[in-house]
Amino acid sequence: MTLTSKEGRTEEYFGDGQFSVEQFKEEDRGIKFNTPLVVEYYATKVLVPTWAIGFWWEVDVTLNNGMNYTIRFFDEKWYQYPKLSLSATKEELEENLKKAICFEFIHSFFHPNCDPNYGLLNWAIYGNFKDLVTLKEDEN
Repeated sequence: MTLTSKEGRTEEYFGDGQFSVEQFKEEDRGIKFNTPLVVEYYATKVLVPTWAIGFWWEVDVTLNNGMNYTIRFFDEKWYQYPKLSLSATKEELEENLKKAICFEFIHSFFHPNCDPNYGLLNWAIYGNFKDLVTLKEDEN
């Protein structure tokens, strides 16, 4: 299904799916879920007039505890999220989605909450999952 606004923004349904994750690991830090994290998603390609960004992916995510949020991917790396081209496959979308969710969980549990990039999403992840995970930090 394609929706177009009067400003020229077009939204095109790409697909939806579900996957589960048992742990996230980044460098010497890791998060193990006491029960697997189940991620459901609904992905849309958003096209805007050429004078603007061009396009992005908008992915609505629902985690198994009921938490919802939206992740946006662009055709170039933005923040710590990997880039995702307009011609990406469902497998590429899911791989990038896992990387983005991993980044947010690692950031939520291992970065100081006074970090200016520690936002509402990080507080929500920490608050909703602090009793549902085991943290591991390798000592060097």
